[in-house]
Amino acid sequence: MAAINLSKFSVYDRLAQVNRGFDHITDNLIELRDSAIFSGKQLEAFQGLAKELQAEINHELTRALRDIEAKDAFRYGRVRVAREKTRKE
Repeated sequence: MAAINLSKFSVYDRLAQVNRGFDHITDNLIELRDSAIFSGKQLEAFQGLAKELQAEINHELTRALRDIEAKDAFRYGRVRVAREKTRKE
């Protein structure tokens, strides 16, 4: 699979879209449960599975983002420190 270079903003936007997708899934499962056509217990179980998967995806992806943010904070912190040092001189 070819790597696509996305900006950090785009990565956060994609993650938000994934979460919106899970919200749509759970909202639709609630509506299906309320229709009384399907088993409420089964649809609640599916809703729980969807939320579990959403949490697992968020956990794993935000772990990678945390590492990137930590590196950026360190890098930009060095820039700030260097700038402050030159201002004092």
